[in-house]
Amino acid sequence: MIWARANRARLVAACLTLCRAWIAAGRPRGQRSIGSYESWAQTMGGVLQVAGIEGFLGNLDEMMEASDGEGAVWRSFVSAWWDRFGTAEVGTGDLFGLATDCEPPLPLGPGNEKSQRTRLGKALGKMRDRVFDIAGTKVHLRALTG
Repeated sequence: MIWARANRARLVAACLTLCRAWIAAGRPRGQRSIGSYESWAQTMGGVLQVAGIEGFLGNLDEMMEASDGEGAVWRSFVSAWWDRFGTAEVGTGDLFGLATDCEPPLPLGPGNEKSQRTRLGKALGKMRDRVFDIAGTKVHLRALTG
């Protein structure tokens, strides 16, 4: 931090130079994205690509697997959901069996089935607008319409 503060002006100038080069190159978008940060990741990937720095987010899958136990459970569940229903609109009742049968199962608590269904509904609500990469397909969880 001491070095960064002492060299702040040079660091800011370098960042602005990278951004100007990216704009001059037509603002290309990077190929990789991450969860709800697609725009940021594509912009940063494009800036780094123009600068000749390859591999931005190249280790994303490994990093996510290693650091996100809950995310791994949800990726498994969403993968099973995608395999079974694809783009069809489904409700919590349609997904309960998948939630308990997928490996590993979603943690729905020790309560009775009604309690677990309620927990699943709440958990799905918290996952709304999350994007999952399922075998190269971006799957975006959205609430049912109408």
